[in-house]
Amino acid sequence: MSVLCPKCFAETATILKSSLVREEMTCRKCHFIWIERSQELKRHKNERLGRLEKAEDAVMQRRYEKLDQRFNAGMITPQEYALRLKELELQNVRVCATLNTLWSKRL
Repeated sequence: MSVLCPKCFAETATILKSSLVREEMTCRKCHFIWIERSQELKRHKNERLGRLEKAEDAVMQRRYEKLDQRFNAGMITPQEYALRLKELELQNVRVCATLNTLWSKRL
């Protein structure tokens, strides 16, 4: 397995000890030793992020549909529709940024 060393930035590493929680790595070039999350935890994290993104997409889709229904029924004016559409897009950008920040802190 090839991993980037945090000290010398070489792409060579060897696993010293492996468990379901963590892996102790050593660099073949500079012999630096560090701890990484296990491949199982990384896979689990990516699956959870995927489920969160799908759920958020479904929620945003419903919000857009409800806004369209209210506009088509004549309950809101075109100006209100444009304003609320802009708010929904801003909210979507914020949620995506939060998810990316939260989930990219630790690989």
